[in-house]
Amino acid sequence: MKIISVNISKPKTLRINGVDKKTGIFKKQVPEIYLGTSDVVGDSVMNRKHHGGPEKACFIFSTDHYDYWKQKYPDLEWEWGMFGENLSVEGWDESKIRIGDTFIVGDAKVQVSSPRIPCNYLAQKFKDKFMIGSYLNYVSPGTYLRVLQEGVVRANDVFECIETQKSNMTVLEVYELLVPKKKSKEGFEKAMKTPLLSPEFKKSLSKKH
Repeated sequence: MKIISVNISKPKTLRINGVDKKTGIFKKQVPEIYLGTSDVVGDSVMNRKHHGGPEKACFIFSTDHYDYWKQKYPDLEWEWGMFGENLSVEGWDESKIRIGDTFIVGDAKVQVSSPRIPCNYLAQKFKDKFMIGSYLNYVSPGTYLRVLQEGVVRANDVFECIETQKSNMTVLEVYELLVPKKKSKEGFEKAMKTPLLSPEFKKSLSKKH
């Protein structure tokens, strides 16, 4: 699993339902970024109730899925960071990566905390009010990381797994519990008992089950 691009953003204002709101979802490629324990240094985190903090210090999206979305939205101006990710990573497979898996990448040590729950800013960026439904039903949600050891990361840095939580659910298994047709009582109960799954994600799950 290799980093293809590292990305941060400056604040941008979107008009949503007649109200101006600032967002940091419009990421741009940069030479390197510093992963801090509560956010990526220099990145814009506008709503700290839902973004940033120890459980969401960094966001990954797999470059393996860009072709699918490019075909779905061919008229958009495509670039790395399109999904608001700090790290665009080749080979990041959420059907195999488990909650709590720990990696060394660049100078940092990171740990998987939860899948991403898409928000309305993503729909606004893609100029499609149905984007959230499409995103929820796709197989790659993106992944939030805890930063256990701060450090610089760059394009071409490789993720080295140093500890895997073999008994934990995968990122995708947890994420699919948000999709109505894939909900299950057994899956929900297992997720709520999954060590190292972020408390915020567990809270979101409990509201939907």
